[in-house]
Amino acid sequence: MPHDDAAELLRLLRTLKLRRAPMKHLLDRTLEIALNNALSAYDSSYIALALHDGYPLISIDQPHMRAAAAEGSAWLPITQFSL
Repeated sequence: MPHDDAAELLRLLRTLKLRRAPMKHLLDRTLEIALNNALSAYDSSYIALALHDGYPLISIDQPHMRAAAAEGSAWLPITQFSL
């Protein structure tokens, strides 16, 4: 990613009203997703959180999006968004 694009994304990220998402209660589901889809726990945790909160997963990673779909999570390609 070009430096200017990365800097702009970081600037935009700082404007978002983000909240922390405790993951302890999602560990079992995260592991299940990881094992079912041959994904890392890190990637699977995003799917578990999306499912739990009812939000679509936003990603560019094809295995990640396929796993989200297999688990019943809506997903959107990050390429749908622009600066």
